[in-house]
Amino acid sequence: MGVLFTTSKRPCAEARMLCRHLASLLPRAVCENRGEKSVEDVIARARLLGKTRVVFIHGEKGRASEMHFARVRALSWEWLEPVIRLKSVQFAPLPHETPGYIVFKGACSEIWRELLAEEECEDTHDALVASCSTHSLKFMVKRKKAGVELVF
Repeated sequence: MGVLFTTSKRPCAEARMLCRHLASLLPRAVCENRGEKSVEDVIARARLLGKTRVVFIHGEKGRASEMHFARVRALSWEWLEPVIRLKSVQFAPLPHETPGYIVFKGACSEIWRELLAEEECEDTHDALVASCSTHSLKFMVKRKKAGVELVF
């Protein structure tokens, strides 16, 4: 279980940074450079790593612009909806250690839990808290902003 974050074939710096931040923030997540790999090659790599989701972060005009999600199964894969079209990305300091759990809160918590293949867990003091609205996704650890804030 977990997520493989990667970029489009020719990513901008913000898309690469967003991949690294999200992979550093989320439990069981990794970030790998895509290079010239096809989508099928990336999916095969996710299977090899035991990941059930791949997030492709695309950039346009020097900015991270879209996030595409794929569900990975043993013998198949499929695109997930919705495609997230990013309006802005704000970076915050990363926590010193990757939290072991993530708690989703807010109106769109079920959608994000499904997109990122995370199981529901109890709200613990050391958990990463993802605040999910229809227009943003924010992360906090111990009541402090952490990692990244996405506005869409």
